[in-house]
Amino acid sequence: MKRLVLIALPVAAAFAQQFEPFDATERQASAKAAQWMQSPGYREKAWGAYLAGKYRLQDQAASLVSQLVALRGLAGDTLHVDSPEFGAIQATLDALIQLGHPVDAASLLPFRKQWANEVLILLAEDPQANREALLAMAEQRDPADTRWVAIHNLLVGARSAGMAARLLAGVNVIHVFYVMDRAGYPAGSGGGGGGAIYDGLPGFAPGFPHAGVYDLFLSRQADGVLFAPGTHPVYYRRATTARCRTFPEIDRQEYGLEYLAELGRLPLRAIKLALTPSTVIQWAGAKAYKQQVSTAVHAQLLAIQQLLSGLKSAEVLTPEEAEALKLRIFIDPDDQRKSGAALPDFAPVPVPGS
Repeated sequence: MKRLVLIALPVAAAFAQQFEPFDATERQASAKAAQWMQSPGYREKAWGAYLAGKYRLQDQAASLVSQLVALRGLAGDTLHVDSPEFGAIQATLDALIQLGHPVDAASLLPFRKQWANEVLILLAEDPQANREALLAMAEQRDPADTRWVAIHNLLVGARSAGMAARLLAGVNVIHVFYVMDRAGYPAGSGGGGGGAIYDGLPGFAPGFPHAGVYDLFLSRQADGVLFAPGTHPVYYRRATTARCRTFPEIDRQEYGLEYLAELGRLPLRAIKLALTPSTVIQWAGAKAYKQQVSTAVHAQLLAIQQLLSGLKSAEVLTPEEAEALKLRIFIDPDDQRKSGAALPDFAPVPVPGS
């Protein structure tokens, strides 16, 4: 296998010398890019796109979009990174991102399986117009946390219709009751984590340009570009030599509450008191426990009604959306007593008018 790699390297270098223009003017690069993108071969198409991106050839933006549409039929298959088809698609998406050129969602979505980051970055050019496409990406099975945050940043920032209802439907509405033997506070907990992988770029087919690949980050990078601003901004980084892929662990429930606060222009504390409050109860028998739970849940129901009214006043939740939610409060007891009978069970409590 090593001998094959060593043999392939001079071939790749030869192709690079053939297609990489030396000190080309913008006009020369544009003419060559147009010529190559009209060629039938994937290698030529890739180099044409590469030139368009490298020299920021805005006059070739429409040709890049047309090339992407023409390559759309390849997106249904899982392509090897060293295949000519993959190289042509990567170079085309890379060039469109470098140009910052908007692409209609219908042309982009077929590529989301293998190029989810690139597709998301391009959809971010116009979140409002691409609302349905962004929602479709959010509904993919277990989307990466960083993409999930970016999608919601974009939709919430654009105050897209239906987002408040969607977030409310995704929140686990609970009331945690810490039951203690004596007065005091429950033990705290902490967590968090994640990871990162540093590796090389995919090995494109011999003779193909080294197109940029894109990784997303929840923290500012030295050469990162902010593309999904928000409370938790998301950046992308274009890699051409080595890449770093991060796998942050986020609390989607917590982030969802923050997004609701942003949409409704409400204090985060008010959102949490309505949807995820907690109450400490000093055990004084089952009867007293039931009464305290009932009182606390009643207060939560009032807080939820105030929250829904606030979201309606902010014009991010319609009465019809509120009615369709069918919210329920789940009672979550945390028994921290050292002994005693099991705590009484409570059925979920429906929220009237939702």
